Amino acid sequence: MCQEITLALPCMGLDACSHSLADLGVPFRVVYGYDTHMGLLGPITDLHGPDATGIYLGPCGDILAADISTWHRVDGVVSGPPCPPWSTIGLQRGWSDWRAQVFEKVTDVIVDQGYKGAYFFLVEMVEGMAHQAASAKHNRARDAQAESPHTAWVADLGVRAPMWEIHVWKMNTQSYLPQHRPRLYTVGVNKAMGCQSPKPPLSPPLASRPRLDNIMHPGIPAIQEDTLSRQHRSNLQAAKITIQKKLSAARGDNHQEVWAAVPLDRNPDCTWGVAIRTDGNVATLRTAHLWQWILHWRNGVLRVSRRLHPIEHLTLQGFPPELARSMGQADVVRGAGNACSVPVMGLSLIHISEPTR
Repeated sequence: MCQEITLALPCMGLDACSHSLADLGVPFRVVYGYDTHMGLLGPITDLHGPDATGIYLGPCGDILAADISTWHRVDGVVSGPPCPPWSTIGLQRGWSDWRAQVFEKVTDVIVDQGYKGAYFFLVEMVEGMAHQAASAKHNRARDAQAESPHTAWVADLGVRAPMWEIHVWKMNTQSYLPQHRPRLYTVGVNKAMGCQSPKPPLSPPLASRPRLDNIMHPGIPAIQEDTLSRQHRSNLQAAKITIQKKLSAARGDNHQEVWAAVPLDRNPDCTWGVAIRTDGNVATLRTAHLWQWILHWRNGVLRVSRRLHPIEHLTLQGFPPELARSMGQADVVRGAGNACSVPVMGLSLIHISEPTR
């Protein structure tokens, strides 16, 4: 029987951490869980029970107001702080963005728990934090350094909490589910507690990954183009032309079966923020992305043309679709877009926690 893992989850979101550990059969207990999104109450209550203690949502779930000095030691800290300060589709204001305060508070938790003897931490973040160059629009000296924000953060963490041995793993949800979602997983193990270095996870064989058509839920009408606004119809028509040109250039006119995805809230004739995919994956799910459109051609005939349903947003992140029963559609889309992917989280956690126990 595995020993129970105790956890602190600042910015817990839909709680991919707990879902993944439950799927793996690893005993765990969330000692501290925080999130300001009150729309998560239903699925979090379903997962942890109505009598769960230490989990705070809504106004009382503001991690910035938490007095972490009073927290007891936990085995691990797992978090996915807000990414807009470094996201490539955001304003990229870095540490000058007020939302970066949450990232800094999560760092404080990691430092505090390191000195209290926690075994590990895991932080998910967007790749933009590692790639973004210093910019004149950033006000703080921290953003004026030559290294990336991620490199500067790791260096700062190493000074503040030298007990952590830090590793960076590049993971992509598309290795497990048909969603292109590249992320950096920064992990640390506590050298002072005798923890061993974890090996980076290996991606499973691509053949074991479900296809996009396996993710699509039955019973949803196939053709819904007539429900679109004029702008969305225009964007869709432009996307179809772009996709057909792309396919013809790559494969000729004889492609037999193609699954494509395009965000209709972006104009395909403009380059910013458009991610048309024809590789069997949807683009990265976003928190306000109600208009990711799915297209399927077989032998040159368009057979499926519809919006990705909010329930499918959950499935593409590895969550059970039943979570949607206790959430509104907007909360489902927001929750899925904010969440870490369950299978990626699970594989990372098992590689970190196994050597530490």
